[in-house]
Amino acid sequence: MRTPAIAPSALAVVEVIGQRLLATTSFRPTSRWAPAPYGPNRALQAPPRDYARRVNRNDAPILTAAEVEEYRAQGFACVDRPLFSPTALGEVRRHLDHLFERYDRIPFGFAQDLDPQADGNATPRIPEINFTTVLAPRLLRSAPLRVCTQIARQLHGPQAHLVFDHAIYKPGSNGAATPWHQDAAYAKPNEQVVGFWVPLQSVGIDNGCMRFVPKSHLAGLIEHDRLATATNPRLRVAHPAADDIVYCPVCEGGVVLHNSLTLHSTGANEGATTRRVWILNFGVAGRAQGPLNRRIRATRVRAGIAVRRLSR
Repeated sequence: MRTPAIAPSALAVVEVIGQRLLATTSFRPTSRWAPAPYGPNRALQAPPRDYARRVNRNDAPILTAAEVEEYRAQGFACVDRPLFSPTALGEVRRHLDHLFERYDRIPFGFAQDLDPQADGNATPRIPEINFTTVLAPRLLRSAPLRVCTQIARQLHGPQAHLVFDHAIYKPGSNGAATPWHQDAAYAKPNEQVVGFWVPLQSVGIDNGCMRFVPKSHLAGLIEHDRLATATNPRLRVAHPAADDIVYCPVCEGGVVLHNSLTLHSTGANEGATTRRVWILNFGVAGRAQGPLNRRIRATRVRAGIAVRRLSR
């Protein structure tokens, strides 16, 4: 039996609220409901059950047997072949560009700097926007999300569902690397099992491709130091052995996926242009909720109330 998609009119209303929120410079959420990047206060538990286009659990596997084996043995896999068309990536980029153009207007908790030395005053060197599918709900209709959902279910079963998403736009010659970490250090057990790194252009070592410590997922969760900054109070870092690192360049349309326990990082962007990437994290704890879960509804209702009050 097919699950009905969210009505386009409902998505349009939510998107209007989101755009009005971003256009309002004086609006800031209270700490009671502002989302944190992972943890019990996150705003996004799961997207619509069918992601607006149902993912058929009987579809043919997307990953090859060799890619699945690499993921399970090494803790990551680099799919260096086009899985998404330029048109599909262009649509995602259009929505994310729109958000990053308004980065300074986005409420704290949604936008932050991953630079370990950020002081909150300088231009962000590693700007990140969390919960992009909350701020731009039409991303839920995107082909990359649909394909990544299929892969997550191929690897971890039909219960796998999106639990968190964010985007990082690393400017050219930014001079800052993303700290080493495990995604599991920010999450509850089984809350996340696999992450997808979807670049919106080809990425190499020079502009900050993904890098991993092979088989580090087999050691479980390791200790992380806290690197709280003015713009990111939850930032953490791990310290892997420098001689055991694998770099994963990937073509446009490809994807890099990794276990939530795999140590990973990205280097500084030494190129001349911004390196754009969309990141999708899937978990298996619990199950995907209905079209809009209570937390998402509460967040958007409060946003709508704030916009209406400010427009009076």
